Amino acid sequence: MYITNKENTKFKVCNTIRKFLLDNKTIQMLVGNRIFPIISIEQAGQGDFIVYQRESYSQMKTKQGIYDQQCTVFITCVSSDYDTSQEIAEQVYLTLQDIYNYIDPDNGIIINHIDLEDSTEDYAADRFIQVLKFRVQ
Repeated sequence: MYITNKENTKFKVCNTIRKFLLDNKTIQMLVGNRIFPIISIEQAGQGDFIVYQRESYSQMKTKQGIYDQQCTVFITCVSSDYDTSQEIAEQVYLTLQDIYNYIDPDNGIIINHIDLEDSTEDYAADRFIQVLKFRVQ
């Protein structure tokens, strides 16, 4: 399938991902609406929260046009408690992993598939950090 409408880019894919996360009742219970784009841990202040960031965006083309778009999105889950950071990360994974064939009616984003590529954990600023790397096609 070729993508011929240049308005259906994935530049706003993180807006769609944030909506998925806000719709998860467990994530709401864990972080409320504290789901932020691209801020540092220090800027977010105290408490548990999630930070999201689109790391890359590429298009695959032939002479006929664009046939695929792919983004890499990092979701960072932060808590002062290690177990809570893991629970937030697990809920993010359960929410996003294996989303197929979704069209966001608000911004026209087409998501063919979301898949976890990698994850890691860290400790900084007296907080436990879980980082999940998703590929969005």
